[in-house]
Amino acid sequence: MAQQDSVEFEALFHRHFDRVLGYCLARTDAATAQDCTSEVFAAAWRRFVELPPDPLPWLLGAARKVLSTQRRGDSRRNALNSRVSAHFTEGVADHSTQVVDRDRSISALASLSEIDRELLCLLAWDGLTNEQVGVIFGCSASAIAVRVHRARRRFEAALSSEPKDNMTAPQEAKQ
Repeated sequence: MAQQDSVEFEALFHRHFDRVLGYCLARTDAATAQDCTSEVFAAAWRRFVELPPDPLPWLLGAARKVLSTQRRGDSRRNALNSRVSAHFTEGVADHSTQVVDRDRSISALASLSEIDRELLCLLAWDGLTNEQVGVIFGCSASAIAVRVHRARRRFEAALSSEPKDNMTAPQEAKQ
């Protein structure tokens, strides 16, 4: 584009910017209107030599097309979001009670002695048997079964927040 065309385009821009922006603002939100106005003048810049002598109708027609394209895109995005949302929310349960239960369980587990926590975690999280845990602790499977029984009682008491025969107090010294 020649220097003269650049000066003429700048004059066209200043002369019609408010009208094009106003057209867009009357039909959409401010941010979208500004984006659409920018697109209209970018198209006008690319086609400057093809613009009619009175460019305002062409500019407003371009704005109409840009807004229409924007609305179609928004409509497609909204439809896609609805389909994706429906797909992922079908059959999904409310997990809020599970979160509360999880927090209570973690708190109850934290209140136990280190040995009780280790026993319960080795069995529940690591999937070990009493015999395997007995090897780790250096005692028999039946001794582990007794320790696990006591640890579970202390865990249940901590979960209910009602101490059962002082069983919620750490019992490391007795083990």
